[in-house]
Amino acid sequence: MLKLRKSLIEEIIIKPKLDPSIKKLYTSKSKDLALNDLNNILLKLFEKYCERKFYLSSIDPGSGKTTLIYEFLKELDFIKCTAECSIVIFFNTIEEIKSFIAIAGLDYDDFAVWCSDSVLSSYGRGADNKELARILLTTQEKFRRYIRESFEKCEEFYFLGKPRSLRIWDESLLPATPRSIPMDEMVKLYAPLRHRWETFIKALEAVQTTVMARPTGELVEFPSFKDFPSPDQLKEIIGITDKHRDLVSDLTSLQGQRLEISKDFGGGKSIIGLIRRIPDDFAPAVILDGSGRLKATYSIWEKHKRNLVRLLSHNHDYSPLTIHHWNRASGKTELLHSHHREEILKHVAEVINRDREEWLIIHHKDDEKLKGYSLENELRKLVANPDRLHFRHWGLHKATNEFRDIKHVMVIGLMHYRESDYRAIYRAASGTKACAPIDKNDIGHLKRSEHQDHLLQAICRSNVRNVDEDGKCGDAVAYIIGKGTVNKGMLEETFPGCTVNTWEPVTKLLTGNAAKLIDGLRKRFSEGITSITKKAIREEIGVSASAFSELLKRKNVKKCISEDKIVILNKIFKKKE
Repeated sequence: MLKLRKSLIEEIIIKPKLDPSIKKLYTSKSKDLALNDLNNILLKLFEKYCERKFYLSSIDPGSGKTTLIYEFLKELDFIKCTAECSIVIFFNTIEEIKSFIAIAGLDYDDFAVWCSDSVLSSYGRGADNKELARILLTTQEKFRRYIRESFEKCEEFYFLGKPRSLRIWDESLLPATPRSIPMDEMVKLYAPLRHRWETFIKALEAVQTTVMARPTGELVEFPSFKDFPSPDQLKEIIGITDKHRDLVSDLTSLQGQRLEISKDFGGGKSIIGLIRRIPDDFAPAVILDGSGRLKATYSIWEKHKRNLVRLLSHNHDYSPLTIHHWNRASGKTELLHSHHREEILKHVAEVINRDREEWLIIHHKDDEKLKGYSLENELRKLVANPDRLHFRHWGLHKATNEFRDIKHVMVIGLMHYRESDYRAIYRAASGTKACAPIDKNDIGHLKRSEHQDHLLQAICRSNVRNVDEDGKCGDAVAYIIGKGTVNKGMLEETFPGCTVNTWEPVTKLLTGNAAKLIDGLRKRFSEGITSITKKAIREEIGVSASAFSELLKRKNVKKCISEDKIVILNKIFKKKE
């Protein structure tokens, strides 16, 4: 068996080669144990000394698992390079590959990049010579595109003529790719494609008729297509978007299967099925999922497939994190209504305008042309010094350190899926047949855990990920607007040790002179001044001294002033430093 000079984790902890800012990531005991467990399994996999199983490493974001991978790759310089000593890492996005290369400091002769970015694919030995590179950095999309029945027979991922021994999947993995096809989306293909692929469209129409006539839970035979549009042909059709092209790809991948009929919001229906199953010989492999301790998909996988092994996990102490939760609907549908959106953004701006700090805003993706509004633009207009706002939409809320020094996070709405999507995810995790019953409690748990995953990943983009020597996260305040699965217990489980407060915007209850008082104070302090006389504000709102004094005694006014970090002195209002 191949051997390293010594245990990597021992070298990192006892004789650190890292700079002091990185060393501190390894001093928490539970973290050490979890990282050590990951290190050991990497060694065993590299030496082909593991069972054919999937090994899940669930270590909270910011714990140093990526740093451990960097160090592991550097250590490979001390091992004789043979066909048994090779590695492939599958990343979710191209940006993650760029970040990895920038920090890892790999020797150009040791690695190659293979992705859709031609410039990035020229790095190292280059994609054309990737078989000669001991370390292959590629995307999960390449895996899905090239892997069919077998990983070990797929020469695109070979090193010196043989399958790579160490396989790492960065972020979450399911045993198959779930797909949910809404009938409302499928009909959008009919008009632009009918004139060239009439048989294909007629087959889809027949499926739609059957689906709409049958109850949910039943199965429908999805046809095989003799003629359907290729990706290149679709590029020539006016009005066909990337979303349409993906839909056609999914439909052709599902052909010949028995698909389950599922209901969706508003009486709509979808068909659900699985495409691109992970071949059994992709194992043994390591899954690096920072949310693994929360996700129900892995519990479902364990229960039904029995080829998943959980390594030791670690979560931070989130006691320095304070969360304020507003139990209010704020999803895509709610935000389409201007009066609801204006109310939500008004109160978001009120919170942000209490200080001059930088804020990370997590929100649904802007599409002004489709939705008729831009949340980002509308919020900027309400906030003093809007350049301090940093926006990240759901879908891009993972795997970046860009905002790690920001201590204030605002989450506007949760990342929801359609009902049919959750059922498809369950099928993918369990591997159960389309006709097998699904426990409603399992779906409820799945929904909750997906929200936990997204919230953990989003909020851990901030200063939260800066963990100290005692395993405590960095100081941060997060405001979350969302309804349904989000509650105090759910948030405390997601962020153990955090403080959760109910956020009920006070100014919703303010009217008349009380509202004028608070608006006047916020306007003045947003201009950069640090104090203002009571007389100036009183004259501005036009009340007598006695009425003004009574106004300041009102509970909702006092609470609002306190939340805005304003101190009432003898003759002035002063902003706290």
